[in-house]
Amino acid sequence: PENDDGAQFVVQHSVLAGSANYPIKDPFNQVERGSLQTYWNTWTKRDRTSFVIASRNLADFKNNIKVMIDAVFHPLFVNPAYKWIYRQEGWRLESPDDKHLKINGNAFTAAKAAQMDPQEVMEKQIYKNLFANHVYSRNPKGEASEVVTMTYQEVIDYYNAYYHPSNGEAFCYGKQDFIDACLTELDPVLNEYDHNDGIRQHSKVPWKDLTELASEEKSIGYPSWQDSIDYRSVMAWVLNDQPMDLRTEVAWHLIYELLVGSPTAPVTKAIVDLNLGDDLITFFEHSLQQWVIAVGVSGVSTQEKVEIARKAIVGKLQN
Repeated sequence: PENDDGAQFVVQHSVLAGSANYPIKDPFNQVERGSLQTYWNTWTKRDRTSFVIASRNLADFKNNIKVMIDAVFHPLFVNPAYKWIYRQEGWRLESPDDKHLKINGNAFTAAKAAQMDPQEVMEKQIYKNLFANHVYSRNPKGEASEVVTMTYQEVIDYYNAYYHPSNGEAFCYGKQDFIDACLTELDPVLNEYDHNDGIRQHSKVPWKDLTELASEEKSIGYPSWQDSIDYRSVMAWVLNDQPMDLRTEVAWHLIYELLVGSPTAPVTKAIVDLNLGDDLITFFEHSLQQWVIAVGVSGVSTQEKVEIARKAIVGKLQN
């Protein structure tokens, strides 16, 4: 994402709202009703958006691939006649009673809900502080206050800048006839484009220099719809500032499991035995080029006990 207005999130959902060969409001739900697919999903991370489909039936796999490829490369929302898709997925003004205006839209509603989700707030603040002035510091789902600054033209520009084969990767795997079917469907669409190294260079994610990071402690509040008091203590670290080899990646997975992966793991056990809070907090992002790990505790009863919990967890990590 280039800012916090959620354009990346809106584009992801807009491409799924109809395409040139499937000009209906929600083609994937229509396909799913009669599909044998075993998995279908899309998601947006801080540096990419993924579209995934799987099926064990070859004919069904072909049908799903056709719908997905057409959605990604020939979406309707880029046509001004279908600007309603942007208003549906982004934001819009409504007047239910013809007197008062209200803001609506899927991205705006999702961003407002995220503001009151402790897990979402935690993840956002981790990246905002560990990756200041970096693309990872931006919120791909958008901030509610920023979503309303997004324009239709900005969403179109984002799509045109990043949804190009030179900026993507396609993976076809499984039995050979499934791979052949996948490549057969991809080939004519990819031939519509010319290779452009400049597009990939424009979207290249720089490495965050870890020497710029210093240990710091921050107190962050979030609005909650709950009456209960819920103080939390979380510690987070960036694990690398260059590519890791497979051995190191496996080692970090093992370390994570040893620290918090079971009721008898040291951090988990300390939280229970010392009655530090209600539940263990864990976060392990290993799909981006720079990995992040976080551990902590939720449900701490008072602000004074937050520091006690932090010291107890640090002690376990040091030992």
